[in-house]
This record gives sequence, structure tokens and C-alpha cells, in this order.
Amino acid sequence: MEKALRVTFNSDVPAYFPGYMTENLIATQQAADLSRDQIVQLSVNAFEGGWLPSEERDGYLAQLTRFASAHG
Repeated sequence: MEKALRVTFNSDVPAYFPGYMTENLIATQQAADLSRDQIVQLSVNAFEGGWLPSEERDGYLAQLTRFASAHG
């Protein structure tokens, strides 16, 4: 992220991991000492890199933006 790479955080096969997105994001934030804004950016990047139809992706991004703004 410091080198302007689009880093993503995904849960392609959650059954193979010991946690789910929330738990994994918390563990990653703590282990890498990421800021709130960096965690939000990881989530944005994941949606932008996903294969959702643009209307669906844009809806999720709007929800994420509203949530992040309301809980900043």
C-alpha cells in the first residue's frame, strides 16, 4: 500500500481459514498496525477488484462509504 499498489483483502474460501472477514480484518489491522483509513481502503480495493456487475459493486461501495463516514 505504501508503494501505491492496490492491495486487497478477500475471503474466497472462508472454510479454509480460521475466521471470517471481520475477524481477519481485525487480526490484519493489529498485526500490520493499519489505520482505519487503510482498512477501509483494503475493502474498497477488494470491491473494485472483484467480478461483480458494476451496478452491484457500486451499490456496495456506496454502502461502505456511508458506513465509514458515519463511523469515522
